[in-house]
Amino acid sequence: MPDTPKKQRLASLDAIRGLTIAGMILVNNPGDWSHVFRPLLHAEWNGWTPTDWIFPFFLFIMGVAMALSLRVRIETLEHKAAVWLKIFKRTVLLFGLGLVLSAFRVYDVSLVKFLGIFLVLALLVAGLFAYLRLRFDTAEERGAEARRIFNATLFWVLLAVLLAGFYSFNFSNVRIPGVLQRIALCYLVVSAMMVLLPRPRDQWIAMGALILVYLVIMYGLYVPGHGRAVWTPEGHASGYIDRLVFGLKHLWSGTRDAGYDPEGIVTTLPAVLSVFLGLQFGKVLVRVQDHKERLFQWLALGSFLTVLGLTLDFLIPINKQLWTPTYSIFMAGLGGLLLAGCYWLIDMQGTDKWARPFVMMGMNPLIIFWFSGFLVRNMFLVKVGDTNLRHWLYVNGFTSWLGDTNLASLAFALSNVIFWLLVGWFMYRRRWFVKI
Repeated sequence: MPDTPKKQRLASLDAIRGLTIAGMILVNNPGDWSHVFRPLLHAEWNGWTPTDWIFPFFLFIMGVAMALSLRVRIETLEHKAAVWLKIFKRTVLLFGLGLVLSAFRVYDVSLVKFLGIFLVLALLVAGLFAYLRLRFDTAEERGAEARRIFNATLFWVLLAVLLAGFYSFNFSNVRIPGVLQRIALCYLVVSAMMVLLPRPRDQWIAMGALILVYLVIMYGLYVPGHGRAVWTPEGHASGYIDRLVFGLKHLWSGTRDAGYDPEGIVTTLPAVLSVFLGLQFGKVLVRVQDHKERLFQWLALGSFLTVLGLTLDFLIPINKQLWTPTYSIFMAGLGGLLLAGCYWLIDMQGTDKWARPFVMMGMNPLIIFWFSGFLVRNMFLVKVGDTNLRHWLYVNGFTSWLGDTNLASLAFALSNVIFWLLVGWFMYRRRWFVKI
């Protein structure tokens, strides 16, 4: 193995992306929420579980990748307006897809048949169009044309879902914050830093200002009935702002009683730090070409951030619900160590067989995550007897032989992961890469 890496896509980045998406699907889809193994649940408040690693790892690795992808866009696009257009398009698309998923919780069931008919027609038209366009092309042209047809079909299907949503969604209680929405906002802020503030010092100053705003709000804002600097589920300032801006009905149902959203406005500020710290690891990837030196810097930086986060936990608790700065720092440190480990195993040693399913999923991470949520919501809408399709599959496929246990619930969640790993493999084999 030479000491200088080749100019190619790093499989370790895709592997971590795939691992995090698989983790999200795993923890989001237990068979029964009353039967879940403790490590697959978030920490109730302060502290962390393995589940609390997943989302910050995804934001972290997004920051690593941005050091490569957005840098290329900034350098290759002649006008900054073109860069901003691409940034805003991706931000709006991510945020919009997140809203669609949130709105499916209050979707009008009468439109399911309409959407089903539209999907069948869209696939038939796409198939006919593909036949007419591909039968005369060369093999290479057919591959490129097939990807364009797939992307166009996907666009029209998503547009139909969105338009149907505007007709039928009950927007009076749709959750506005969300996972994809947070990803969109973090991407927008860090992208803006890279475009507007090319000097690293200025970027660090801007990031420090955002964290300072977070701390001023959390420590200084008076919350009626609770006071200042209260870091409890019901009394923290972030939740107070969420209630003022969104209203209780637009917050996540799991924390609505406490009056906050885990992906709320104020807590998004330190979430930006997760992406920003990932960006620093990505800069090492760009700047350092020697394998061993790159690995050493990642290990050193990851270890430093991990220890720093644990040390600062005595001042500001590590808390996923509030996405505290210490949580961002600590998780970025662990993410950096994971990156170094995967880089050594996959890209340096070539020990990649175990990672190939996750690499394939990591080539289409966000679209797989979106469709995994989309499918679950549709399964709730399909009636089978006196229950819905999801519950019917769980009862007949898992509890019927594993009992009403944590193991049955875990097996159902793992079956979801396996299904979407197969989808990732299918898309990879056909070179279908959907960029969001």
